Amino acid sequence: MSNTSDTQLADFCSITGVNDIDSARQYLTVSDGDLQQAISLYFEGGQASAASQITPNERQPIAEAVN
Repeated sequence: MSNTSDTQLADFCSITGVNDIDSARQYLTVSDGDLQQAISLYFEGGQASAASQITPNERQPIAEAVN
């Protein structure tokens, strides 16, 4: 089992935008504590499942996101 530090969790959340610490911990556990690998896994496939947890009220309209 990997030893996931609070710093790794904070870095993962900051870079990916994930707000769920348990999800961040899962990515880091699967990647054996390798932050770069965990981030890659998130952006290569896990992003869709995490993004689906955002409610419509939390999403910005496209026009605001572009500006």
